[in-house]
Amino acid sequence: MQFCGDIVDTFEGGVGKNNEDGAALKKFIEGDRFARLMGNVERGIVGPYYFGEEPSSVDFFLFSHLDWRTSNVFGPLKEKKDVDVMASYPKMLAIYTSLCATPGYQNYAGGLSKPGPISDEILAAYA
Repeated sequence: MQFCGDIVDTFEGGVGKNNEDGAALKKFIEGDRFARLMGNVERGIVGPYYFGEEPSSVDFFLFSHLDWRTSNVFGPLKEKKDVDVMASYPKMLAIYTSLCATPGYQNYAGGLSKPGPISDEILAAYA
């Protein structure tokens, strides 16, 4: 449960509470709090998955948060501002990349769509 709580603190309580204003997002992403939260999650991963060689429910929970934040925050920051949020977190990135490559993800035919990217106004204010 603690691992899932750490993920919620990082992506919902941290990124989620700071992604509606460019200046606040920049201050959070480039500040110490984000690095500490992300570092805590990263250190909890044994590798290649949270508890070793096979993915667990915690990996899928992390994946869902990374998928959401990559599509609406991290991806646009990298593409438009050259800010690679995940560069310092290779274990998390490896989990995300690995689970994105699964047939279940690649061939998902459900009705859920990813949230859109943060607005251009927010990105412009990330200065």
